[in-house]
Amino acid sequence: MERRDFLTGTLSVIFCSGLGCVKEEAGDVATKNDPVYRCPVCEKVMAKDAYCVQCNAVAAVEGTVHCDKCEMDKKIGTYCGKCNRFMFDDEIRCEKADKTIIKGTFCAKKKVYRRLPTVGYCETCQKPFDKITGCPVCNQ
Repeated sequence: MERRDFLTGTLSVIFCSGLGCVKEEAGDVATKNDPVYRCPVCEKVMAKDAYCVQCNAVAAVEGTVHCDKCEMDKKIGTYCGKCNRFMFDDEIRCEKADKTIIKGTFCAKKKVYRRLPTVGYCETCQKPFDKITGCPVCNQ
């Protein structure tokens, strides 16, 4: 009887693995509570802080941010050309400058948008671009 149980168990494992039945790990399954990051313009689902080249925006959760410089409410993740920043309200502590700054603002010293590693800034065109593909206008 033990041999039959062993063979039945072995065959079921082989059969199920052939069908694609695998045990799901705890970290592999998305839950309903996980935030969905979308391009704020075209609403394409993307990874967090991914740059949408077509829309010149960064994937974020849905919401708005008030811009004190423009005195306007804008969608989180959109680009403001007047302020040269991506609209976020997440505060970051900068140890070097010893001050609190906002995610998505442009750092002139480092030539980067804070906490947006995939977004670059072309000083020639004065526009953001995807660092992987480079500036589409001047190819830098």
